Amino acid sequence: MASIRLNNDTAAPLGIWIEPWGTDHWMKPQEIFTVVADDPQDPPAGDVPFDVVFHEQGVSVHVNLAYQATVYDGSGAEVHCGHQRPLEVMCAWIESAEVAEDGRGALTSVEAAAREARESQ
Repeated sequence: MASIRLNNDTAAPLGIWIEPWGTDHWMKPQEIFTVVADDPQDPPAGDVPFDVVFHEQGVSVHVNLAYQATVYDGSGAEVHCGHQRPLEVMCAWIESAEVAEDGRGALTSVEAAAREARESQ
């Protein structure tokens, strides 16, 4: 099995996304996680098991050669999606979803008005 160790050597929580599944796992300062990927039967020669991408929201670990990956903390306990997700992140995501829902409702109203205008011509 392929694995990669991640260390949060900062003073702030760090978001880790495991792709292509999009799961988020949040590391406290000085915390260590290990991502373990199940190897496929016959991985192509020369392929790398992970790509790591740093971005404004945190770090994405792209699992290239497996169908499943598991995240473990420094004690070896499995870490699930949403682990230690900060409250302010949760609130921002909920607010974004509500705004998107309001936008969809407004768009539906505009579409209905446009349809009605076309039908009345």
